Amino acid sequence: MSTKYLTKTKLAAVLIGTKRTLTNYVKSGGLPVPVRFGRDVGWSVNVLRVVLEAEQGSLNALPESMRLRLRQALSDLEIQSLKEVESITGFVSEGATDNQYRPLPEPIFVDDLFNPEHDLRRSHLERLKVCRSVIDVVATEARQAKNCSIEKNELWNEITALRFDVEHHENILAENFIHLHSSSQLVGSREIFPTPIFNIRNQKSPRKRRVELSFTSADGTVVKYEGPELRQDDGLVFMALLNIARDVRVGTTVGFSAQTLCVSLWGYYDGAARSRLKAMICRLQEAMLQFPTFRVQLVQRFDFPKRGLWAVGLDADIVRLITKKTVVWLDFEQRLSLPNGISSWLYTYIRSQTRLIPTKVDQLRRLSGSEGALDGFRESLKNAMGVLTGAQLVDVGWYIDKHDMLHWQKIY
Repeated sequence: MSTKYLTKTKLAAVLIGTKRTLTNYVKSGGLPVPVRFGRDVGWSVNVLRVVLEAEQGSLNALPESMRLRLRQALSDLEIQSLKEVESITGFVSEGATDNQYRPLPEPIFVDDLFNPEHDLRRSHLERLKVCRSVIDVVATEARQAKNCSIEKNELWNEITALRFDVEHHENILAENFIHLHSSSQLVGSREIFPTPIFNIRNQKSPRKRRVELSFTSADGTVVKYEGPELRQDDGLVFMALLNIARDVRVGTTVGFSAQTLCVSLWGYYDGAARSRLKAMICRLQEAMLQFPTFRVQLVQRFDFPKRGLWAVGLDADIVRLITKKTVVWLDFEQRLSLPNGISSWLYTYIRSQTRLIPTKVDQLRRLSGSEGALDGFRESLKNAMGVLTGAQLVDVGWYIDKHDMLHWQKIY
């Protein structure tokens, strides 16, 4: 299809609607009749621009919010300089998306017991800032007071009390909030990234209803997994949910738009995308990780009404999975640019390692959960390394030696 046309998938993503919505608007005159290209249809960008800028005609029947989105999209995209339309429509390999950054949805507070002073990270950070500022002021006064005076002793007692307050809020943040990260980042744990929990098996392969895994982390901790088979796309959804709830006390139920999350992750929203997201979160709700001293459910609560907001609540012990020692940060946009599978798994593996040492190809096959033959995995690994070097994650000098050992180096 010519680059001067927007496909149905792309236009639906721009308008934050569904393909069926577009069909209804065409029938009612709200959108011009598209041009057919074999099995696909598309709208001429020039026609959309002319009708939109004329402030009259069919596009006036669109809701104002959709007209504004379309106007902004036509302005930003600069269609005439775009490459093949497939790179912007979502007609790409499974798990890959276009390079346009679409932020994840912000949390909407739906819990009746929600208390911002208690349940928001921001509130505790503000209190910490105030306490530390007061400590600085009081400490200055204490140093200026006469030695052994009552005033000096009272000031130092006040500082001691303030330090207890600081420690109190620091403990609350460490024990009740997911490790700090921004809206453009994803976080995970170095204890699960280099494991087969989120395996690389192809989406078309039958999914096992229940699996049991056991592995040893770098520090010797034995971790067990019980639950449905999870794959790389499940892992992406899990990290997206962590991001949505990142600044809210764990255990608090937070609402979000299923439509916004689908568009953020896959670039489109329709009934199939909604069902896919629901199935993934349900799998995460059944997934359980067991450590020597605790068990953690990846998603504890999930509400998915037919209309309105969806909501999730995270297990309070999720903070014990992602700690200061185990946290790994990923770039959300870069993760989206990688296809689900060996490329995305290697990205998380690389980010979880301080440095990359020569590694047996078969070891990577086992760690990634691949069930394919070694020869086939090796070829897939080579292709994925090409993707990662192109993304400037590993040095171009990588190679596999005669002992089937991958020699590679991170780009810092």
